[in-house]
Amino acid sequence: MIKEVLLNVLPPGGTGIKYMKIFGIKTTINTRAMNLKKKPVFIIILLLGFTLNGVIVQAQCFPQPDECNQNDCDIDNVSLAIAADGANVFCDGESAIVAIDESQTITFDYFVYYWCDGVVDTLGFDEQPASHVYNIADEDLCEADEDSYFVRVVGVLDCGNGNITCRTAGVSLTIKYRPLALFSAPVQVCVDEPISFGNASCNTEEYLWDFGDNSPASTAEFPDHVYDSPGFYTVTLTVSNDCVSDTQTQTIEVVGEPEVDILQTDMLACAGSEIDFESTFNSYTNINWNITPNDTLLWCYTDTLIHAGSPTISLFLKQPYISPV
Repeated sequence: MIKEVLLNVLPPGGTGIKYMKIFGIKTTINTRAMNLKKKPVFIIILLLGFTLNGVIVQAQCFPQPDECNQNDCDIDNVSLAIAADGANVFCDGESAIVAIDESQTITFDYFVYYWCDGVVDTLGFDEQPASHVYNIADEDLCEADEDSYFVRVVGVLDCGNGNITCRTAGVSLTIKYRPLALFSAPVQVCVDEPISFGNASCNTEEYLWDFGDNSPASTAEFPDHVYDSPGFYTVTLTVSNDCVSDTQTQTIEVVGEPEVDILQTDMLACAGSEIDFESTFNSYTNINWNITPNDTLLWCYTDTLIHAGSPTISLFLKQPYISPV
């Protein structure tokens, strides 16, 4: 339904810009008159626009559709109508359907569909309805949750010798964006350490977290979780809306508490002798021997390959002293 039309009709060769309101959306129209053999035909370039904080934001339909309303075939009551389909809301990645209302439309030879995303389709009268898939790029998903396209349909009847009768109609489609799962978590944590998951998912109505440890799933947007056993766990986030669902996974390593012991029973040695220290530890432990005082006049390693991170160390005691190891 067109609420208001302000159209500037110009003599051949003239140009002008006016605005009209379609479905409550403020729209810019550029008009240009052309000299043809029979009569002027006005080429109308439609730019969809809307008002945001008092500023007119325009999104150009590509390619630019032609407004065709000539009647070279002298047919009475030329009409083209698009069948109403509720709110005309479709999902990104699924077929959007546009059907012709045949009860209010003459039998055109073919229809040209301007889907306003760079695609133009031509279908015969008996090939209806038309369908098109709008695919939103992944990098654009979180910029909005839906988009609108004003699809233009041009019906053409060819009566020969270059003469045609045509009409143009339009319908507004809303394309709802699919959801995108996107979360963040540390790749390594300690056992019994609380984890807070970051969540940057978009276009989402429901969340479902699987922490990979047979614990109950969570439907929170920003859940916390604690792993009570060491190991590798795969975290899965599934997000969904009315259209589809999307999933992201990440593996987290949970490390246990370090455990270490020194296998040494004889803590008495003579100056000028050697003494060995052996350690046992689990896989979550990093060894670092601390010998005080750290004085090379009192002791030294018996081999240059031995260092503070060696599982077993051997010391040569140069002078008498008491050393905690």
